[in-house]
Amino acid sequence: FLLIWAKKIVPLDRSIRSGDWAAGKRSPMRDVQSIHQQTLGLLGAGRIGMATARKAKALSMEVLVYDPYIDSGRLKEEGLTPATMQEVLAEGDYVSVHVPLTPETHHMISKEQFETMKASAFLMNVSRGPIVDESALIEALQNGVIAGAGIDVFEHEPLPADSPLNAMDNVILT
Repeated sequence: FLLIWAKKIVPLDRSIRSGDWAAGKRSPMRDVQSIHQQTLGLLGAGRIGMATARKAKALSMEVLVYDPYIDSGRLKEEGLTPATMQEVLAEGDYVSVHVPLTPETHHMISKEQFETMKASAFLMNVSRGPIVDESALIEALQNGVIAGAGIDVFEHEPLPADSPLNAMDNVILT
């Protein structure tokens, strides 16, 4: 999701398929970003979260990690920066969710958390759907509170055909 968003793969693909080959003022190429030295915020540092962190480090990203169950010394040994959830949300250019669904994590990302994030931030939920309050996510995306989202899991699966997420250009769905 991170690379697809940063490199504008979806709008570039749409542009080419529509026959708009020429780069110009309207081209999505002008928005392609380098991820070098950008910040990945991880919520959860289990097996998948740590694998994601290692890949981000290999791409020269700063990695902030919130996981109350992982020793901060272990994170530092991996070259990662232990952080509070607030810091991960506020400082992450990309925020990736890797926590289990428990009563404590249900809707742990909701309106208040979206308002903490950068307007340019991209949220990735590859964990469990109900961790993110989907209605708050839709509102944040529609109002420009965050720039975009990559969603691999949904609060209600399958995603309803009439979900506003289906029509949003700033959302990648898998």
